[in-house]
Amino acid sequence: MEFDPYLVETYYLIAVITCLVLIGARWLVNTKVGVVLQAIRDNEERVRYLGYDVAIYKVFFFCISAAIAGLAGMLYVIAAEFASPTYMNIGFSISMVVWAAVGGRWSLLGACIGAILLNVVEATVSETEMLVEAWQLIIGAIFLFVVLVMPRGLAGFIQAVADLALARLHKAVRERRVR
Repeated sequence: MEFDPYLVETYYLIAVITCLVLIGARWLVNTKVGVVLQAIRDNEERVRYLGYDVAIYKVFFFCISAAIAGLAGMLYVIAAEFASPTYMNIGFSISMVVWAAVGGRWSLLGACIGAILLNVVEATVSETEMLVEAWQLIIGAIFLFVVLVMPRGLAGFIQAVADLALARLHKAVRERRVR
């Protein structure tokens, strides 16, 4: 089967697969296995003392993440029509860490939005004639800003703003009931 990366259908294919992976990952995180994984993240020794085989859970999620990474790599090759060993260098791996940190590493959707946002910024800045040499510095500055000012990333910031807005709304409703 041959895919033309310039057709809209190819982008729809990638978008649908991305949405399915996000939904599947969200479902998996909400199952008992996902709760155990979160507990391992928080306190591995406690999970081990509760009788869970931590190594098996880690291997399971490593395999799941490897499958998702393989699928993402396949979709990238379809879209870019190019594959190179240079994508296995440290710079590409660091980019993914930056995407997750900016979007919010506690949120699957936040990390995905962080990846999209930073790639749009990177493409825009690297194609601007004045900033072509400084685009990595700009991405680094965005990363530092988010890590220092919004440690939970954009998703955490949006969640905090939404929680604040809801608290103010509930307070306003309570004050109206008292009158």
